[in-house]
Amino acid sequence: MLRRLLCVLPLALTFACSRPPGAPVPQSVAGAPSEPVIAEPATSADLERPGIAADDFVVIADQFKDIQILRYQAPGFSDLSLQQKKLLFHLSEAALAGRDITWDQLGPYNLRVRRTLEAIWQSYSGDRSAPEFAAFQTYTKQVWFSAGIHHHYSGNKLVPGFTAEQFANFVKNSDASKLPLAEGQSADDLLATLTKVIFDPEFEAKRTNRGAETDPVRDSANNFYERGIEAEDVERFYKRRRDPKDPEPIWYGLNSKLVVDGRTLAEQTWKVGGMYSKAIKKIVASLEDAAEFAENPAQKDALDKLIAYYKSGDLRDWNAYNIAWVKDTESLIDTVNGFIEVYDDALGMRATYEAVVSYKDPEATKRIAAIAKEA
Repeated sequence: MLRRLLCVLPLALTFACSRPPGAPVPQSVAGAPSEPVIAEPATSADLERPGIAADDFVVIADQFKDIQILRYQAPGFSDLSLQQKKLLFHLSEAALAGRDITWDQLGPYNLRVRRTLEAIWQSYSGDRSAPEFAAFQTYTKQVWFSAGIHHHYSGNKLVPGFTAEQFANFVKNSDASKLPLAEGQSADDLLATLTKVIFDPEFEAKRTNRGAETDPVRDSANNFYERGIEAEDVERFYKRRRDPKDPEPIWYGLNSKLVVDGRTLAEQTWKVGGMYSKAIKKIVASLEDAAEFAENPAQKDALDKLIAYYKSGDLRDWNAYNIAWVKDTESLIDTVNGFIEVYDDALGMRATYEAVVSYKDPEATKRIAAIAKEA
């Protein structure tokens, strides 16, 4: 069965919703254009636009390999106040600002691969009707969906349906100004790195490796630990730092990368002024804009504490934010934004950036409550 992704524009927004009764379900996307539809950046004027009629709404956006991309409507959005819509907008901008953090966390080569694939997609001057280019497009969609070169569920390395020679042709016949070239680097230099990354099945083979007879840090392709560090090094590092008598312990390592600093190890904290500072500054700026449209004091307090945490990187500030967040039980609008889930780290310590923005659908909530009452 195809994996299914529930998508709403903007992508950072997730809503509790369902297909309206009687709405048509497209039978095929075989005739869908190969070029993606690039939406114009959202503006505050978009918040006033009417929704799409159910009969005109296309559910299936695309499908490839084991993926089917679905669009879902957001019933009740038009009933929100302008203040609430602006709050949703700024929270979604905060969510999107962290996109590249996730890509980098899931593998040190992911951003270079993505930017190279996108340069080819946009500017390749060769035969775009050739079967190898169709295979390239499918691989690119897989990489987009998985936020990297590893399958989104299995963590195994994605297998391209084109050859290294064909990839070199794609790169050399694309606009070099769009390629992620370092200063003084040529397309051949880029190919020397990415050919191994994409086509060598043994190199960076598993995003998160918990297999027997493996070192979960050394043998995982994610980017939570600098290359050369092993699991026992991590355990020794944190054993010296944990205080078993601390009544309110922090989650050590949750928001940092562990690196080699001379002869010792050190944390590079993900915060303003630290690692990923450029992206986190944008997250903070959008959260500050969002806080101006908070629905109530409890929601504003939670957002202010989240901003303080991103600025300090102090995990006790993270604890304070979460306490404030669970106290807000009245807001219709909600967001999850931060380094939260740790399953991409084989040691279960470091968290991948994630963000979701949502609002309550009162009618759907009533239906679910009625079902739960009868359970």
